[in-house]
Parts: sequence; structure tokens; C-alpha cells
Amino acid sequence: MEVVVLTDGCSSNFSDIMDHDLASREVRLDGTCIVVSLSGSQVNSTLRRLQANFKHSTLLSSVSVGATNLPTDRMTDMLVNAVFGTQTCESEHPTLIACGHLFSSAVLTPRPCFRHRDDLNCLELQLFVEIFGFLNAADISHPPIRSRHTVLALPQPIAQSEVTPGLLEMLLLTMSSTLTVAMVTVYLQPPVSRPTVFKLTEDSRPPHVLPDSRRFLTHGFIHRFNSKRDCLMLSLFPEDFAGSLLYNDADNTSPFPVREADKLSYKQSGSSDFQYVNWVHSPHGPTNDVNKVVRLAKRLPEKSAVFFKELNRVKAAALACGWPSLLSALYGLILENVQKTPETDVHLETISKILTVSNDDQPMSPVPV
Repeated sequence: MEVVVLTDGCSSNFSDIMDHDLASREVRLDGTCIVVSLSGSQVNSTLRRLQANFKHSTLLSSVSVGATNLPTDRMTDMLVNAVFGTQTCESEHPTLIACGHLFSSAVLTPRPCFRHRDDLNCLELQLFVEIFGFLNAADISHPPIRSRHTVLALPQPIAQSEVTPGLLEMLLLTMSSTLTVAMVTVYLQPPVSRPTVFKLTEDSRPPHVLPDSRRFLTHGFIHRFNSKRDCLMLSLFPEDFAGSLLYNDADNTSPFPVREADKLSYKQSGSSDFQYVNWVHSPHGPTNDVNKVVRLAKRLPEKSAVFFKELNRVKAAALACGWPSLLSALYGLILENVQKTPETDVHLETISKILTVSNDDQPMSPVPV
């Protein structure tokens, strides 16, 4: 949350900017409040109380600018610097992307933002993205994602680039020819120039100690995005998306392979790259998808399998578009159309959990090992 307040100080109820009583109030909002005062070194006491409700706050005044007429360009520069100066939830170090012993440095645009923690300073940490496998683009369907980031490779040394291509360049070429996506695990760690490879052996027993003081953050996937120019995109899953391991291949309890039904609407084409659901260019927007979910809701529990697949598809598209309010409206439509029976009551509880979205303004927090 970013709040910027411009005030000319027209109120007579002023307090000094160093009012320690107000500054010591308990923090309630994990965000930033920037007050731009045009009345010298004082600010309205009401605004001071507003600032006290935020974990990070900054005051810009004519005194700090050094001029009484507040030149527009100077104030703009100070405001921009103040905004970037309070972004303590973003890492300033290049992201490391690794696949086995190969790795590349990259910049994510926009930068991922992580919730503030008392024991964690994200400015001093680095994002480490480790590839652990590949899936066909047609098999990944539409998983719910928390955020998307363009992956930009940092330049390699000239001598190295002439000998071997970088990891990201090889990924782009490979995904273009094989139509696959790379599944990744995302960690936070202190900045390093070369990551340490984590090896699991037969003698390894959980809990595993991760190298480089890594902390698990989330899972996600890297895929090729074909627009005007080919590039790589990193999609991060919500927290706890992976869940717990219910099956074990060694015990032959895994249900895979599972045959999917034919002609599913959420099925990716086997001859194209991974693509997000696109409502922008559709003449009806999300209307057709929402109506399909409502029609299937009327036939619960008979159509429960297809219903939940379509429901997850709509959820993934809504989160990708930054439209969580659509899920609340969809839940209301489902309640109006579903038949109330003991069997559907169980489904309604599951639907409520699926469509309940945490506050998207609160970025993800790392999980300590």
C-alpha cells in the first residue's frame, strides 16, 4: 500500500514534525505513507496520526527542498526518491536462475515484493530460482498464479558469451522447440556470485539443510512468452500452493498417469506455447466462462469433476488479471444456483476455500527452514 498526501497546511491545528508521542503509536498497516507539506517544517496533527498507522512513513517539506517556492522538478525528484527509498520489500540484487550446475544472472520486471518481517531485510537478500523439472505446455493447464515477471538476462562476459550461450538463452531455444515449461522452486538467500548446488543422496534425511542460508519462498514455472519479441516469463504460485505429498512413487501409490477427458475448454493446444487465459480480446470477456461455471453448479454433484476444473480455470484467469472481486461475485452466483443437499454442502465448503483469496496487496512472506 502506497499513500501520498499533498497538504498546504491550511488547518490551525499543527504539531511539530518531531512529535514522538505520535511516532511511537503501534503500527497497524504494512505499507508506506508519504506526506508532502507545503507549510514549512510543520504538518497537521491529523496527518501525523495517519502516518503513525503505517510501518514506513516519510515527510517532505519546503525546508528539506531548500526553497520556498518548491520548484516542480525538485519536488518531483524528491517524491520519486522517497517512494523508492521506502520499498524495503524488494531485493536490489540480481536474481540467480539455476538448472543443475548451469546458472545465469537475471533481472525480474517488475521486481517481486515480499511482506516485511522483523527478522528479514529483503533489500539485503537475493532471489534464487532453481529449475527441478519440465512439463509439456499442454499439460500445465491454468494453475493459479500470484504474480508474473519478465526475465531479462544480464550481459555475460564477452569471452564467455562467445564460447557458450547463457542458460536463459538455452531455455528460450529449448522451450521454443519442445513446447515445454520449466517448473521451479523459489528461495531467498544472502547475495552470492555463484550458487551452491544442493544434492540429495541416499543417506539424506529430512529436514534438509539448504546451502547458502536459503529460505523456501514458493513454487512457480518459467515459460516462453511469444509476443513482438520472444522472452521468458516467471509465474509465481500463491503460498502453500504445492500442498503436502500424498503419494509416493516408490510405494506404487501414485495415481498417475491419469487420462484426461477429451475436448476440455481449459486444455492447452499441443502445438503452441503456454498461454494465459485472455479475456481482453474476447467480445464477451469472462461472461461465457462464468456462465459455464454457473451451469455446471446447477448439476452438482453429478458434474463435480468438470465443475472444479472450470472453476480453477476462472480463478487462475481472474488472479492473472488482478480481478479478485470477480471470484466473490462468482461465489454469490453459485450459492444462488446450486441445489441445497447434504452432498452439495460439502462441495460448497470446498468452493468457498477455492474462491477465498488473501489480500493481494500483501506480498508473499518467506517460510523459514
